[in-house]
Amino acid sequence: MEKSARDLALIRRSNLRSLPVEHSLVIMPTANSSASKEVVTATLLVIGGKILSGRAKDQNVGYIAEYLTALGIDLKEVRVVGNEERAIVDALNELRRRCTYVFITGGIRPTHGDITADCVAKAFGVPIDSDPRALAILHEWVKTTGAEMSEARLRMTRIPKGADLILNKVSGAPGSAMYDGGRALDHAGDA
Repeated sequence: MEKSARDLALIRRSNLRSLPVEHSLVIMPTANSSASKEVVTATLLVIGGKILSGRAKDQNVGYIAEYLTALGIDLKEVRVVGNEERAIVDALNELRRRCTYVFITGGIRPTHGDITADCVAKAFGVPIDSDPRALAILHEWVKTTGAEMSEARLRMTRIPKGADLILNKVSGAPGSAMYDGGRALDHAGDA
């Protein structure tokens, strides 16, 4: 079965190899689609001080690179930054000007200190708040799975204004996709 960029939108911050590929709410043209006449490019922004210090090993870059290549999307750069607001916002602002897509990966669980969504909102100059759509999705997931609702999970319903949601069957908290003049920025939800 041919994979599409629409399938790619479900890539999460968790163990990507174990995720089933399913359709999401976000549709992205691939280099092979009739909607695209230009070279489709992407960058990957990895956020994590533990990766930079060597305390955690990245398991996503190779998988995402292979997946994008199979879709005909040219991965131009992978950048790793710490969990620092200025570094994240500066990287986003630079990378989103250069490529069709920016994909963000990082932590492996919901934490009170995750600032990624706030940084995306700041880079785009939009407010961020708990999104009723994301909250409804998370409540349904908790009800279905019997998982515990926590402050950290609730924090993951904070979505930048104007973002589309990306379904996440791993943790229930949806990711988000922002668009900048037709260019997409994907912030996958934590697992």
